[in-house]
Amino acid sequence: MYKYMTPKFSLNFKTSFENGLEKFKGFTFFDKVMTIFWFLGPFLYLVERTPADIWLSLICVIFLLRCFNKNEWSCFKQTWVMFAICLWLISIFTSILGPMSHLSLSQSLPWIRFPIYALAAQAWLARDRDIRVMFFGLILVSFLTMCFILLLEIFLEPKVRLTWPYGDPIPGSFLAKLCLSIYCVFTVMIFNKGFKKSLIYVFILISGLILLKLTNERSNFILVICAILVSITIINLNIKRVLLVFGSVAFAFVIIINFLPDIFERCHSFKIEDQKKSFNEFNDSKNSIFECSKGTVNFFKQVPLFNFDGSYWGSWRSGLQQGLEKPLFGVGPGGTRHTCGYLKDHWLPGKNYCGNHPHNFYIQLFAETGVIGLALGILMSFSIIFKCLVNRFAVLNCPLSFVSFIIPLGVLFPFQHFGNFFGQWGNLFIWFSIGFALSCSSPFLVNEKSIIKRGVSKKYITSIITISLIFILILFWKEIKNWYYFKIYSDNCKIEYVGFLEENSLNGKLGINEFCVCKTKKLKQDNLDILYRIKLINNAVKYTSASKTFILEEQNINNLCLERLK
Repeated sequence: MYKYMTPKFSLNFKTSFENGLEKFKGFTFFDKVMTIFWFLGPFLYLVERTPADIWLSLICVIFLLRCFNKNEWSCFKQTWVMFAICLWLISIFTSILGPMSHLSLSQSLPWIRFPIYALAAQAWLARDRDIRVMFFGLILVSFLTMCFILLLEIFLEPKVRLTWPYGDPIPGSFLAKLCLSIYCVFTVMIFNKGFKKSLIYVFILISGLILLKLTNERSNFILVICAILVSITIINLNIKRVLLVFGSVAFAFVIIINFLPDIFERCHSFKIEDQKKSFNEFNDSKNSIFECSKGTVNFFKQVPLFNFDGSYWGSWRSGLQQGLEKPLFGVGPGGTRHTCGYLKDHWLPGKNYCGNHPHNFYIQLFAETGVIGLALGILMSFSIIFKCLVNRFAVLNCPLSFVSFIIPLGVLFPFQHFGNFFGQWGNLFIWFSIGFALSCSSPFLVNEKSIIKRGVSKKYITSIITISLIFILILFWKEIKNWYYFKIYSDNCKIEYVGFLEENSLNGKLGINEFCVCKTKKLKQDNLDILYRIKLINNAVKYTSASKTFILEEQNINNLCLERLK
């Protein structure tokens, strides 16, 4: 009878770094530069969104130029890539058909860079196992750096939700999504022989979990706990282990509910009245980490699958209703927030909560790209998970490959509260992890030469045209960007100010176009900051943070355009 054996995993950082450096010496100059640039990624994510976005976008562009130069396109034939491209195309199509086409295009067009980055990591940057281990070591260093930063925040500026180094409650996403591989790999490594090393792995896991809990990002905390449980279960997969793991979880769950119910509470606000605390004041304010002066929300009362009165279900409901009302193509990427407020009564239980987006990838795809986009999104996610799952033994005794499927399974799991599918921050974290998971499960992927033959003259002509277009874009970028921002603002205005005109006894349907033309002309005439207004409308910047001068300025423009309408 076959007896299951616990795999013995090998992860020697010292050996991999030595081997990796030797291989690095044999790289071409271009590959050396790009490998170093890729290695900088985890640390750029510690800075802010813009450096991380530039890093990821540059890798995408350079990878595409490399594919063109070498005529290597076979990696694009993978199933998950084809579904991603089809999803991108359908999102562009629905953007054009949607009520806010320019805003939707600004959401859908740049989205393709995330899958392309994952493909670049899989098929180019991380094809060698030692290079991947080096990169994993750098992720670990960035993980420990983030933990140190959060510890400093606890001592210097304690609050109910940790926000350093970003100033927003984002560090939980860094620890949970970008560093998800650390939790999975170190969990399986604990079961290897070696008591001292196991203690180090346990210490790192516990430290990460405690700090993740202190960020008060419940979805991210649950994601990591589930990833650890799956990692434990698959080490020696059998019925006995499955029952033992789930039985232990159920027992711990019952104990926590009865003896530690406050663990499921979260503060409404991540700020405290007096945020700046010196080290000497820490003992007097240490309870700021645990106390909440602005009220709390209970996790169980917010679970959308069991409670239809909370804001979580309300955001799901708004997306479902918009998808059901426009099932074929939806309202266009990014359009759910702007059209949610005009939804009428529906047979769905509960009430709509019109936040930025439905807070679920698949509901958002249904609402914004219709059933076609939803189907493509599901197929893309399944293809990525399946590819990592079937190739988890691609490298013998390698924990990176063995747990690789858990990462896309976790970050793309359907029944959880997500960020924006077309947004930047969330996708920067998610596709970073997906790219690393795909690279660990596809080490033998080869970019074969395309069967398409290109003449030399065609190659040079295309290169000249490409360089010319880039030069023109650089030369007129400011004017192009400003023109497009006004188009986006005009789209927003036609949705956002319907209620405003009705409040002023004007028929919004008849007067909205004239009103928005007036506002746009006035903004151009006075050379006012259009980008800031777009951020306010999209809730990327809180309206309450706007200066009194800005609010007065906006009121004057509104009154002027109202008078012209009357």
